[in-house]
Amino acid sequence: GMSDAERARVNEHRFHVTRVALVTFDLVPFVLYLAILAWLAERFGSSDWSRYFVVAAGGFAVRYVRAGSPGQRAVQTSRESCVRSMIARIGEVTA
Repeated sequence: GMSDAERARVNEHRFHVTRVALVTFDLVPFVLYLAILAWLAERFGSSDWSRYFVVAAGGFAVRYVRAGSPGQRAVQTSRESCVRSMIARIGEVTA
């Protein structure tokens, strides 16, 4: 586990920790997804219009797929509650 000093440091720098976690777990996989999708569109697309459309639709579809399905909502809700409980525990230790 984390020592009290580490917990205090994480609690003190919550904003930066959250930003790093968002970039690591949301932005990097999204960029990789778009890069792979663009590569597939370039390889199998028959025209420039179809390539642009596939990549744009894939980029916008991620937002709806992530928030739309009941399973994804459950995962997102459990992830949010886990983060809230971790922050609460860190706050309890440092208080």
